[in-house]
Amino acid sequence: MKKQMMIPAFAMMLFFSVSCGNSSSKEEKLAAGDYYTCTMDPEIHQDKPGDCPKCGMKLVLKSSISADSTKMQMPVDSMKMPADSMKMPADSMKMSM
Repeated sequence: MKKQMMIPAFAMMLFFSVSCGNSSSKEEKLAAGDYYTCTMDPEIHQDKPGDCPKCGMKLVLKSSISADSTKMQMPVDSMKMPADSMKMPADSMKMSM
């Protein structure tokens, strides 16, 4: 009977020690240069998550890794238009009355 009581007690103790014992959070893992900011008030910089003191919105993590390094790069000439693409046909300039 004691063994039957010990197994659930041990399982509960193990569960709580794993779930509650891990005190590391995002704010402790911030890299140098990372901070939390508000999307509406970008001048707000804080070292932990929370709400913006100006507008009350949730602060978001701003990483020191540049956003450009994660974006795909397009070739520069992929957005060029042909030189005559904006040319109007000659007869479209005539006015009718």
